[in-house]
Amino acid sequence: MTKWLLLLAVLLTGLAVRFAADPLDDLPDHIAEVLEHWSLLPEEERSEMLEMCLRKALSSMIGQLRMCANPYRHLLEAVQSALEP
Repeated sequence: MTKWLLLLAVLLTGLAVRFAADPLDDLPDHIAEVLEHWSLLPEEERSEMLEMCLRKALSSMIGQLRMCANPYRHLLEAVQSALEP
């Protein structure tokens, strides 16, 4: 596990314990910043982050937006397509 992913895991665990909540619920609020940071990572770390959290998170957000016919789902679908190998 890369240093970045280890730090992320520690942070998310701390937030979950402190607030008794799922810290990943905040991802939709910060997806632009997460993607910007992701784009600056070395290739190996980008691949790990993509596999460990981004793909699943994007799929989940798209699914939620489809249920309420939210037009932002098209933007997330485009991001998801761009991240495919």
